[in-house]
Amino acid sequence: MLAAGIGSFLAPTQKSRTFTLEMESYTAETKPKREFDDTDVDDLNAVYIFLHHWSARANLDPKPVMPPGVLRRFADNTRGLLAIADSCGEEWGYRARAAVTALLEKERIERPQTIIIRHGLLIFDVYELEQISSVRFNKELRRLDLPDARWTQYRGASGADYLHPLRMNEQAELLRQVGIASEVCWPSGRRQPGTSFRGYKRAAFEEARRKYDVAAPEEVELRRERLRLVGPSD
Repeated sequence: MLAAGIGSFLAPTQKSRTFTLEMESYTAETKPKREFDDTDVDDLNAVYIFLHHWSARANLDPKPVMPPGVLRRFADNTRGLLAIADSCGEEWGYRARAAVTALLEKERIERPQTIIIRHGLLIFDVYELEQISSVRFNKELRRLDLPDARWTQYRGASGADYLHPLRMNEQAELLRQVGIASEVCWPSGRRQPGTSFRGYKRAAFEEARRKYDVAAPEEVELRRERLRLVGPSD
C-alpha cells in the first residue's frame, strides 16, 4: 500500500503496512514532459490494454530476493512490489530494490528513537556536558531549532497521535528502545549528600550511536542527498 504523506489519517497498524511517499510540487525544471490525464479516454485505454496483456503472461515470484537488511514487516510490504518489478525486467528489479533500500534508510533516519540519539549528542556537545538531568534534557530537546526537531509537536512513536510537546514518560520510552536509561548522577562527579539527580550520560548516547549506526548531525543531509541520487546508473 502506498500513501501520500498528507497527515495522520492512517492508524498505527495501517501505517506499519504502508510506504509513505512525501509529496513535493514540481517546479518549472522538474515538470514532467507529459502529464497523465485520468479523463483522457486514450490514456485510460492505453493503461488498460497494457495491464491486460501484462497480467496474462505475468508469472510472479511469491518470494523474490530481498535487498540486504529488508526483513520482517518491511519485507512483507516489499514482496509484492519486487515481484511485479522483476516480472517487468532485470532493470526494473534493480530500480525497485534501489528504491526499497532508499525508503528503508529514510525510515530508519527519521525514527524518533534515532533522532533523539543524534539530538542528545548535539545537546551534550553544545553545553560541553558529560551528564544532564532528565528534566533539563527534555527542555533542551524542545528548544532545538532544527528541521527535524519536532519535539514541541510530537505525534507519538507511531506518528499518528495528536500534536503535543514530548512528555517525560515518552522521552524515557524512546531512549529505552535504544538502550539508554536514566541513572543517578552527581554534580562534577562529587558524591555529596543531597546533590544527586536522575539523568543521562554522554557515554550511553555514544554507545547507542555506534550500536544503531546513527549519523552525526552534519552527516544527516549527506545521507539524505545520497538517497535522492539512488538510481540504476549508480
